[in-house]
Amino acid sequence: LTTTTMAGNNPATGTGLWSIQSGTGGSFGNSSSRTSSFSGNAGSTYTARWTITNGTCSSFDDVVITFPKNPTVSNAGADQNGPGMCGVTSALLSANIPVVGSGLWSVVSGTGGSFDNTADPNSGFSGTPGTSYSLKWSISNAPCPVSQDIVNVEFKVFPTAPSALSPQSFCKGDAPDLSNITITGTNIKWYDAPASGSLLLSTVKLVNGTTYYATQTVNGCESTSRKATLTQVTSCIGPVIADKTVSIDENPANATVVTDINDANTSTDMDGDNDNITYS
Repeated sequence: LTTTTMAGNNPATGTGLWSIQSGTGGSFGNSSSRTSSFSGNAGSTYTARWTITNGTCSSFDDVVITFPKNPTVSNAGADQNGPGMCGVTSALLSANIPVVGSGLWSVVSGTGGSFDNTADPNSGFSGTPGTSYSLKWSISNAPCPVSQDIVNVEFKVFPTAPSALSPQSFCKGDAPDLSNITITGTNIKWYDAPASGSLLLSTVKLVNGTTYYATQTVNGCESTSRKATLTQVTSCIGPVIADKTVSIDENPANATVVTDINDANTSTDMDGDNDNITYS
């Protein structure tokens, strides 16, 4: 606002005249009108005088006029919701410093949050794990409209490790790779060690007797713990029978042959009794 309407009294006798006693850059629309417009510079204060003259006699009264500046346009800073917010419960805010007016932080949404100093544009803010907050930075210079801006802050939590059975068995002839391991989780990553180590591509071929370690990434946060999975890659020729006693019902007689794929031993029922044979 840089223009206002004056409100001098109406002379019963004599004539009135406006004049500027202090302040630069101001002007009246009609200095002889008691309700003249007056214009000035934003951020300036003026003393205007209304003088009524009748012959050699006169009286006057002064009025102070202030044209405040609009507050600095608010900038609450960039949202804080990236990987750097995983596992933390505090953040340093980065709003702009007001040139005109004063700033104040407030919580728009989210529970359990608090500011170190609501008037500091670079205040610390603490909250609850797993909670997202919308924070408002308001810059005021009354009676002008308040300038406001919102920043979103999310305190993320690390997920647990994915789940999988161990060991898991595969047939060598299928050329299995890491993508063949059955595992439950989101955005799985495989490593060659329980901590640190090297990230492995999902196309890496499985090696018999090797343990691989998996993490999952949820909401941009990778689990700090890893799921260990032992893989067994063997030659698979038909059903594998190991250290077991198996009974097989013959029908018809003399029609069952059992072969041990591990050492090529073969057991054949030749007694013609149309009964069961037992192989161990």
